[in-house]
Amino acid sequence: MHISEFFHLFKSIALRNIILCYSISRMAVTINIVVTYWFVWELTNSATVLGFLGSITVVATLTGLFSGIIVDRYNKFKLLIISDISRFLILLLVPIVYFNDLVSWGYFSIMLLLMNVVSQFYSPTIRSILLERANEKNLSSINSSLFIIEQVSLIMGASIAGILFIPLGITNAYLLTATLFIFSFLLILFTKKTMSDKSSINTTSTKENSRTILTDFKETYIFIFKTPVLAHSTPLILFLFFSFAPVFILLSVWSDEVLGKGAFGYSMMEIAYPIGMAIGGVCSNYFYKKFSTRTLITFCLIFAGISTLFFSFSRELVLSLFCLMVLGSCLAVANVSLVNIQTKVVPEYLRGRFFATTQTFISLVLPLGYSLSGYLTSFFGITSIFIFISVSFLLSSLIFFNLNSIKVYEKSLQLSN
Repeated sequence: MHISEFFHLFKSIALRNIILCYSISRMAVTINIVVTYWFVWELTNSATVLGFLGSITVVATLTGLFSGIIVDRYNKFKLLIISDISRFLILLLVPIVYFNDLVSWGYFSIMLLLMNVVSQFYSPTIRSILLERANEKNLSSINSSLFIIEQVSLIMGASIAGILFIPLGITNAYLLTATLFIFSFLLILFTKKTMSDKSSINTTSTKENSRTILTDFKETYIFIFKTPVLAHSTPLILFLFFSFAPVFILLSVWSDEVLGKGAFGYSMMEIAYPIGMAIGGVCSNYFYKKFSTRTLITFCLIFAGISTLFFSFSRELVLSLFCLMVLGSCLAVANVSLVNIQTKVVPEYLRGRFFATTQTFISLVLPLGYSLSGYLTSFFGITSIFIFISVSFLLSSLIFFNLNSIKVYEKSLQLSN
């Protein structure tokens, strides 16, 4: 995707402000995660605790079962404002707790739990605002743009966390991260005055108001399970996230114990992966138009498996970084392609609920992968875990290539064109 195409898609200043807010928010969330996991690792020196730290957030993901319904029914700008203020206050408590000598890995677990609850509302809200104002022909380009923005934000967040925030100490790190949410809040507040909430206007009809939350809930999940391409591909997506979950947890352990590079190596690896994702995001729209979805995603998963296998045997930081970049690029193209399928299949009035639902399912399997990886690492070693991830990607490529619903979806696209 070219820069000119990005500015063509988001012509209005208000939409660009929304994109900027999303970028700032993603960057702040990344900083919080990197800083928290490193401080907990220094506090406990335990991979098992890191796994538990991730798995305890499973409780928060349950809110995602209903958050999409709320996103579709209520004013989206108010949801964004409430989200930023809430996350600011949550992080502001960390220095207070620290100065009272109450810091423990248990407290950090609760903090991440609360931050995850808010995220269940924020991300679907942003995506819904942008997709509501998009031309159907531009959906794949918008998905690519959002993905690139997410990865650039991750790169910046990981860089800032490793190079600036962690060396500043725990209190300064969390105070500066909290400030980013306040900046996002002020920008949203300014943008709200120049941009109407289109969805709130569309949902004020008598028919919509007569629906209960339970009715919306049933409608969303019935649609998912009765649409073959969604019902068949969603479990595969969840399996992929479950398989990849250990990478998020074990990079700090890999840097410290295997490579001997400490916080510097950890932050570099946290940067390398999203750099690869950003590269993949830039290329994804081109590949999506040139190749069939089934072929593209299958080969991406195969190369993801190969790069993970090389990573498991790497003992040099440069090779580890390269493998992570290749892995990120492959998964980015696969992810954007899958999101394009979902966006085209799901009608506009259900998109907020659908994306919140898929985010919830993903958030449910990630903690399971976190806890299991931390537990298994103690028995089998970290290298064996990465070999398992490699095998998982290769198996997933075979399963996806043979999904009949994907074949039917591609035939329907060919007929429509």
